[in-house]
Amino acid sequence: DNCRTFTDFLKEGLIEYLDVNEENDSMIVLYERAIQPQTTHLEIDPLTVMGACAGLIPNPHHNQSPRNTYQCAMGKQAIGAIAYNQLQRMDTLLYLLVYPQRPLAQTKTIELINFHKLPAGQNAIVAVMSYS
Repeated sequence: DNCRTFTDFLKEGLIEYLDVNEENDSMIVLYERAIQPQTTHLEIDPLTVMGACAGLIPNPHHNQSPRNTYQCAMGKQAIGAIAYNQLQRMDTLLYLLVYPQRPLAQTKTIELINFHKLPAGQNAIVAVMSYS
């Protein structure tokens, strides 16, 4: 079988994890076409730059940076549908959202991690009426 796994890539050194201090001394590019002689690393995919939590935010470039940071913190604490077998689990204590809803706006990350199948939020409905 000639199929290599992610673990194989790690063992062979084709993929490696960098901490913040290593990133300071590295030249990392997002796209293969941007590789230059001084380039040390290539990001796996541009979507991974912000991380999984930030990847769930639709249109983050339209928000102020603190808003995105705040959403990432709140997203980690969100309670939604925890698993497909949540009603058959033997847990003595379980918190879940009564009516989780699929997000109206989806990102590529939502599709990749199947977040829409186990949502952790509700869609706000706002009505605007004129009165005269």
